[in-house]
Formats: sequence, structure tokens, C-alpha cells
Amino acid sequence: MVSLLALSACSWGTGAAGQKIASFEKVNLNQVKYVVEAGTDASDQRQKRGSVLIFINKDQSVSLLEKADMYGQTFSWNKDSIFFADKDYDYFWDGEKLEKRAAPKANYIDGLVTLEDGRSRVAAYNAGSKDRSDYREEISLADQKASLLGITNRPMAITSACGNAAYGISLNRGPEGNAYLALNQLLQNQKPDPKVVAKSSLAGEETLLYSPSSPCINGQIAFLSVQDFPDDQNSQSASRIPSVEAPIVKSERPLEDYQQEQSDRKHKYVSTLELWDTKTFEHRIIPLTDLQGEPLALESEAVAMAYYSEASADSKELTWLAGTGQIMKTNLETGRTTQVGEGISKSEPGQSHWVVADFGYRIITVLDQDLENQKLTLYQFDRKTGDQVQKEDLSFVSQYLDGNKTIGGISVPPTD
Repeated sequence: MVSLLALSACSWGTGAAGQKIASFEKVNLNQVKYVVEAGTDASDQRQKRGSVLIFINKDQSVSLLEKADMYGQTFSWNKDSIFFADKDYDYFWDGEKLEKRAAPKANYIDGLVTLEDGRSRVAAYNAGSKDRSDYREEISLADQKASLLGITNRPMAITSACGNAAYGISLNRGPEGNAYLALNQLLQNQKPDPKVVAKSSLAGEETLLYSPSSPCINGQIAFLSVQDFPDDQNSQSASRIPSVEAPIVKSERPLEDYQQEQSDRKHKYVSTLELWDTKTFEHRIIPLTDLQGEPLALESEAVAMAYYSEASADSKELTWLAGTGQIMKTNLETGRTTQVGEGISKSEPGQSHWVVADFGYRIITVLDQDLENQKLTLYQFDRKTGDQVQKEDLSFVSQYLDGNKTIGGISVPPTD
């Protein structure tokens, strides 16, 4: 199995000459096939800063738009508008012109979602901390009128948009170190002002979860997680907080019956689907199982590092790319999970990969950066069947990464 790990980008390959462009208006969007965003790991202060948008056209010509520092994906493209950002500015395109507005913020993005109006973006930027007492997460609302910033000390592991409301889920700790999940409403009166509206204790000793853009189905935020149970009988569960309500476990057997052993044999884990209702605040946990109701046979990292987005779910199921490369579908009522495609899981053992994906309503696009073999490959899969419909060598793009930039995201033009 392939492990999809976050590693620094290398520079290699030759290919189409890239043309630096002075402004976004120089891009012919009708000819763009893919947009790749790359930046420098914000934690490495030794590296040259800056980020870049790489527009790959249908004829494989390349346009480069350099911008200030930003690590992760900010580029968001739908039929109504385009948005992207760096540490100094927000950029907003309404179909006719680009507005560049001053919007100072942290240079590391944790999450980005689009509200139902198709134009407003809500983002969480990670400003870090010098110690645990001064952590700073910056919540941004960018729309056609302005870019506003709010501050919280809670890092958002999950971000999601339900209609024109935005939410974040943070993993918090009480005064005695007890852990719990908090549902944060990120906007108040159309301004970024994060407020905890519900709390829920953990199902395990610890919970592993992360998604920069989780789907919301009928007012319920859906996300994947891994419940960790240290193999120590004397361990005191950090989730037992009398003042915080416990989640509802929906399963045929007690959650502990679904435990699997970690490869280090020091922990046990349960892979789960979680649903948090933003109206009733009911929080449900459902173990991921196969069609026979047995624990899903995937390593914990395959779920903890899964890739999915706000466009990944319909009313019945969540489609996701496992951290080990397979394309999976999970029933939102039962947690029953099936593999519908090999994805990129058939790569040779021992390779190290950095993978980003774009979920469309019909097509899943996966950009696989194979650092060991110095290749950059784009795959496209039919979302319904998991069948591969496109494979394209994009290794020539790596020459534009300056030897130190990591790919933060891949975007494809929107379709109706």
C-alpha cells in the first residue's frame, strides 16, 4: 500500500515553458484545464517564501501567477466566482474583473468553504502560537463587498458550510486537560465571530480528525475520524467530562467491539463516520464497517488522512479518497463502506507521495506527486464507478516549484 505523506517538494523535469503573467486578467479561463497552487511550508523559516498559481492550459502551455506567501489551497472556482488569497491580499473575480483587496492574515490555511450564495468564502488561517496559551486561529469572511477577520484560540480541524452559515469543529481541552469536541458557529450577523454552540465528549481516549472542507447534508456536518484507545488498562479516558454531553453511538454492537489493533500494537482504534446536526446539535458516531457489518479493513491512517470535500456527499453517501489511495463510498445512515475503485493504491510499495484532490459532481481529480521517482501524475476517476478515465503526466510542472514549494491543491474548471 502507498502511504500518502506530506513531504517537501523537489524540482525536476523539463517541459512546456511557463509564462509569468502580471495579472490574473491575462489568464484565458476558457483554455484552462487545471489550476495548481503551491507554496512553502510555513513552519520552515529557512525556505524562500512566496506562493504561485500554475494555470495548465489545454495545449499544455503554462501561465504562472506569483503571489505572496500562503501554504495550502486557497484557490476556489465555481460558476459564480473565483477566489484566492495570500498573506497580504484576497483576490475576488466576479466574472468580469478581479478585485485585489488588502487582507493581512496568517500564511497557513486550515480550511476554506463557499457559502450557498456561491460567492462568499469563509476560511480558517493558522497563525500558530509561541506556547499553548496564545494560539491564534484567524477566521475570514470574504465576499463581493469586503474581507473581514475574526480571531479565536481554537484551531479548526473541520470546516463546513451549511447554507449561508459556516461552522468549524475544534478539538478542545478543559482546565484539567480533558478533551472534547466543540461545534463553532463561525459567523455572527454576517461577520466572522466564532462562537461555541455545542460540545461533545470523545468516544475514545483521543480522536484524530481533519478536513479543510467537509460536506453538510440537510444541516448535518459529515466527517471521518479515528477513535484511539491506548492499550493500557490503567489509562484514564480524557473524554469523561461530566459537563459535556456524550455523542450518540449508532451501531449494532458497543463501539469497543469494532476495535482494531494498530500496527505498533500499543493502541487500538475504531474508524468512524460522525454527523453533527447544526440545528438540533445532535452528534452521532457510526463505526465504519464492510457490507457484513465487520470493522472496515483499513489502517487508521487511511481514514485519518482521507481526502474529501464539501462536494463529496449526496443525501445517501460520502465519497472519499483513502489515505492509502483507494476510492471509497460510505452510507451515511449505516456506516457501511465499499471500495469502488483502486484509485492510486496500486503504485509500487515504498514510494512516498504527496496527494491533493478535487471532487466534482461527476469526476474526481487526483494529483499525485511521487517524490521517489520524480513524477507528477494527474488521474481522473468516474465518481460513480471509480473507473479511471484519464491519466496524464504533469511532471513538467515541478520545474515551477523552485525546489522548495509543496503543492497545496488542484482545481478544475466548474461544470454544470
